[in-house]
Amino acid sequence: MKKLYFIFFLFCSFPLFIAAQVTPVQKPKQPTAKILPVAPKATEPAQTTPKILGKEPAKAALGNKGKGAIQTHNRRKVSSTTVYGNEWINYSQKYYKIKIAKNGLYRIDSTTLAKYGIPVGTINPKNYQLFFRGQQQYIYVRSKTANLSEVNGDYIEFYGQYNDGVPDSLVYYKIKYLPNPYYSLFNDTSTYYLTWNSSTTNFRLTEQTDTSWASGYPIPYVMTSTVNLENQWYFQGATIPEGIFIPNDPRFVQDVAWVGSPYNNTWVTDNSKIAFTPNLDSAYVYDGSVAPSAFMRTVLLGVNTGITPFTMSDNLRQLWINDTCKGFGAFDTSFTFPALDLKQSPFQFTYYNNASTTNS
Repeated sequence: MKKLYFIFFLFCSFPLFIAAQVTPVQKPKQPTAKILPVAPKATEPAQTTPKILGKEPAKAALGNKGKGAIQTHNRRKVSSTTVYGNEWINYSQKYYKIKIAKNGLYRIDSTTLAKYGIPVGTINPKNYQLFFRGQQQYIYVRSKTANLSEVNGDYIEFYGQYNDGVPDSLVYYKIKYLPNPYYSLFNDTSTYYLTWNSSTTNFRLTEQTDTSWASGYPIPYVMTSTVNLENQWYFQGATIPEGIFIPNDPRFVQDVAWVGSPYNNTWVTDNSKIAFTPNLDSAYVYDGSVAPSAFMRTVLLGVNTGITPFTMSDNLRQLWINDTCKGFGAFDTSFTFPALDLKQSPFQFTYYNNASTTNS
């Protein structure tokens, strides 16, 4: 019986040569507005949620005379140790939503904050807070006066990340591992919440003013990583009968994920192979005497029944030999290898499907 397998994702971590060993370290440059997008303007109708919106969820629900999602009577008693995930919310504060769809450093200037109703002229800059996934984030608040000033061009900066697949672990059913931690099943956009309180000890990034490197010494490498991700096709899991892609389980099981398209050379058929070229520049790979090993993780998903043996190799060596992926299961493996292998140009990672078409 023929077997097809999705090449799902390839994660590689390796030592990268840095110029610090031959060139003095330069003083970090201040980020510019050109590469730091500000919050977008709200263009939706008034009844919809704009990109940045003040919201008081508890007051809105409780003020609906018992008809909203929160009722004031006949509520089930719960344990005091029950965790709902909204414990970080202070319902006496306003929260402004900021949408982030790409990893990067973001700046929101005081003019934008004032435009969306934040009284920047009356808030102590130390009182601002930013939350993401229930955790307070470190932010940099630039203010030359007692309050953020539109005249002085004051701003708030923070590092924002897109919505990856990590929160999806809550919707899966009896999985051994998250099949795709890099890509969400539902939405690639994260929501950050900006608010303020009366505390002067909120999380802050501090500016580093020490530019003397005389007491330091150069290091030969830094670690970096690259991810080859295939996400063109939504696979719904095991199907019966196989081949027509009708899922036989409505739950999010182990092999439900966004995967590579069968039209994009990311499926490995019986007795065949495909090669991937990770997005890295081999000229900058550090392979000196103290270079640590490179690390690689890959996940494949089965798309029909049967047992398929797999072999994986790079340009110089076999890294995994004849392990098996069973039926609609997921195959997750990781291994290390010498960083020198990455110096091959181009460096390639090859998947071999060793099953014959007569296997079942």
